[in-house]
Amino acid sequence: MCHESQPGAIELEETGPARYKITWRAPIYYGKPHPARLELPEEWKTIGQPTERRRSNDIVFVRTVNIGEEGIDGKIIRFPGLESTITDVFVRVNRADGSQMTTVARPTKPWAELRGERPWHETSRQLTFARMM
Repeated sequence: MCHESQPGAIELEETGPARYKITWRAPIYYGKPHPARLELPEEWKTIGQPTERRRSNDIVFVRTVNIGEEGIDGKIIRFPGLESTITDVFVRVNRADGSQMTTVARPTKPWAELRGERPWHETSRQLTFARMM
């Protein structure tokens, strides 16, 4: 069942002040690159050269960004093209202080709002409610 849904994943890992390493794993979708793209907030600036590595089941895109002084809370990352698929995208933010946040972007909501750490039961409630929609 997992392979039927072609799940994707993005991880944002804080590597320094205002810097995050972003790893976007886009599944191979019915033999082709996935139609969804990753769209980061406009003010985030890529540092250095992004990389791309094709594997048997996915393409892994890695880049480092400077997010500026505003931080990531409340920022929106989008996945244009996700709405035309059956793919869910698991989103995880790992901060240098050890706090984390997770959420899921879905074809019915092809974006994720990044926020501060919160208890697991709040995330679970949000995911359960989103599935009912």
